[in-house]
Amino acid sequence: MALAVTVISVGIVLVLSVFFKISTVTVKGDKVYSDKEVTLKSGIEVGDNLFRVSQEELNEKLAKALPYIDKVTLERQLPDTVIITVTATREVAALQAGSGFVLIDHTGKVLDKDAPMLRESVAVVTGLTPKNIVEGEKIALGKEDITNDFITLLNGIKESKINLLTEINITKTGEYELRYDDRITIKLGTVDNIAVKLQRAMAAIEKENEINSYSEGVLDLRTEPYAYFSPGEEETTGQQKPSDQKGDTTSTTDVSGAETTENSDE
Repeated sequence: MALAVTVISVGIVLVLSVFFKISTVTVKGDKVYSDKEVTLKSGIEVGDNLFRVSQEELNEKLAKALPYIDKVTLERQLPDTVIITVTATREVAALQAGSGFVLIDHTGKVLDKDAPMLRESVAVVTGLTPKNIVEGEKIALGKEDITNDFITLLNGIKESKINLLTEINITKTGEYELRYDDRITIKLGTVDNIAVKLQRAMAAIEKENEINSYSEGVLDLRTEPYAYFSPGEEETTGQQKPSDQKGDTTSTTDVSGAETTENSDE
């Protein structure tokens, strides 16, 4: 028994120190950075042991050092090769910062703190000023509850694949709003079931676009499971639901996609 334990122990030591030394590092996947940059920031060097490289540590290190990397997967190819596969991320929102923009991905990570311009379909965030902006780290908006809600909202935007958003208004907790194509205000309320809400929003907007692709108005998602659309400019006073506003025609869509049109004067 003692001899067996000794043999196993010696074998482990040899595997982790003498054998399986890395001679090749291969980078695959999305090419947001050069292979040389990824290899350098990974910290993996020729001569390191193949089995001492940690998937978790590598993922955390690269995602922070090279912000446009979302995650990496590690593959060990015996006897001496490490393969790093990169999955990229991209911005879904931005904050105004002087003459430039702070770009943020769906996890709330800061990708660039001084971007000169915005890509199409990147919504500008209004309502709060971020604190301590650091590339590769999560954005901090001063209030923890709003920061958490904001990240939940960004995940919902990515998951629902809603596009053409031009603004995210997070001024007041639990009363969040989006602006679609700079012509439709989407009242979300809270971020509960946010992905489902946004899918419902897209279904309602697509129906309105079939009638008039230039229509403006307010889409209210605060009453589950409906989407109330009121055409025209958003009123700044009063908290009436679209269905209660006299003289307006309100389109209502439920989660099944069925649509009814009701005139509030009837």
